[in-house]
Amino acid sequence: MLIPTDSRISSARIGRWSTCLCFASLSSPAFGIQCGEKFDALDVNGSGVLEPEQLIPIIVELSHGHKWALTEEHVLSFTALFDVKQNNVIERDEFRERAAVT
Repeated sequence: MLIPTDSRISSARIGRWSTCLCFASLSSPAFGIQCGEKFDALDVNGSGVLEPEQLIPIIVELSHGHKWALTEEHVLSFTALFDVKQNNVIERDEFRERAAVT
């Protein structure tokens, strides 16, 4: 099982990911701002990129699952959906681009 490495990550900090997708036009400035806010909330170490374990809150929310039911394989598979540059981290531009099509 993959255990979150940072207890500061919570769905309360992330907000409802579905809200980002439902209430903003995908090409609007508001969507870009919301995605930036989600990215910043997930990037708890301030590195400017998201490591796979930092995506756990989104995976749990989208799957309506429980974080303890996730395996490392689940997280890495989901990460691969966003990791366009295939560098094992999600950069801000990848996050916004893939959020618009996910």
